[in-house]
Amino acid sequence: MQAEPAFQAAEVFWMEMLVSTAFFSLLAAVSVRDIWYREVSDRLQAGIVMTACLRVLFLNVSPCYILGGFILVPYLVAALCGKEGKGIGGGDIKLAGSSGMVLGLQGAVSASLIGLVLFLGYVYLQKRADGKEKGFPLCPFLCFGAAVIYCLQTGGWMR
Repeated sequence: MQAEPAFQAAEVFWMEMLVSTAFFSLLAAVSVRDIWYREVSDRLQAGIVMTACLRVLFLNVSPCYILGGFILVPYLVAALCGKEGKGIGGGDIKLAGSSGMVLGLQGAVSASLIGLVLFLGYVYLQKRADGKEKGFPLCPFLCFGAAVIYCLQTGGWMR
C-alpha cells in the first residue's frame, strides 16, 4: 500500500532537511578545525561521505553524483607537484573528494572554482597587507564554495 502524496512530500522534505543540516554542520566543523589546528579529521570526511550516501539512497539523487569524488585528482596532482611542507595538504584533497561525492562532478568543479577564487583573493590581499609569506587554510574556502553550490542545487537553480 502506497502512502499519500502529501505524506511522501513531507517525508522527502524532512530527509532533505536532515541531510542539509548534517552537510552544513560537517562543513562548518571542517572549516573551524582547519583554521584552529591546520588539520582535518578523517571522521568529519567520513560524515560528508555518509551524507552523499543518504542523498543517493533517500533523496532520488543520481548515483552518478558519487563520481564527483574524482574532483580530488587535480588536488592530488597539485599536492604531488608542490614543495615539501608547502602547498595543498591531505585534508584539502579529502574535502574535495568527499564534498564532490555530495555535489556531483559539475557541482564539485563549480564549488572548487568558487573556493579557489576566494582563496586566491584572500591570499593576495593578505600578502599585500603584510608582505610576509605564510600558510593559509584552504578548507574554509572550499567549504564555502560547497555550501553555495549545495544551496543552488537544492533550490533548483543548478543540477
